Amino acid sequence: MTLARLSIAALAFAALGACATQQPQTCSAEWISARSQAAFDNLRLEAGDDLDTLLDFAKSFDEDGAPTGPLAAFRLMNAVSSLETVAETFVEQTKPDLELIAQECDDPQLMADAFSDFLRDEGAPDSVIDLIATLGDIAEDLDIS
Repeated sequence: MTLARLSIAALAFAALGACATQQPQTCSAEWISARSQAAFDNLRLEAGDDLDTLLDFAKSFDEDGAPTGPLAAFRLMNAVSSLETVAETFVEQTKPDLELIAQECDDPQLMADAFSDFLRDEGAPDSVIDLIATLGDIAEDLDIS
C-alpha cells in the first residue's frame, strides 16, 4: 500500500472513531436518560440500602394497601427511618441535578417523570409511585420540597 493510501485509510478510521464517540444531542431522549441515570446512580450509591428497605416494605402491602405479615410493625419502623434518609439524599443530591436538566430542556414535568420511571425500574408498585407523586405535589404546593 502506498503512503497516500495508508494516510487516507488512517483518516477514514479516525473519522469513524469520532462518529462512534459523538455525544447525543442536548435534550434528546438519549441525553436526558443518561443525565437522569447519573443522578439516580448517585441516589442509589448514597442511599441504596435504605431504598431497598423502602421497596421491600412497599412490596409487603396487600391489595387493600395494608402491610402484611408478622413483622409489619418492625418493617414500618425501618421504613420510616429509611424514608428520611432517602428523602434527604434525594433533596440534597438528586433533585438539584434533575432540576438542572428540566431547566435546560424547559420541561418542568421531566423531574417527576424521571423519578417515577426510576421507582418503576427499581420495582416499586404503582400504588407507591402514585402515593409518592401525590406527596410530591403536596410538598410543592406547600413549598417544602
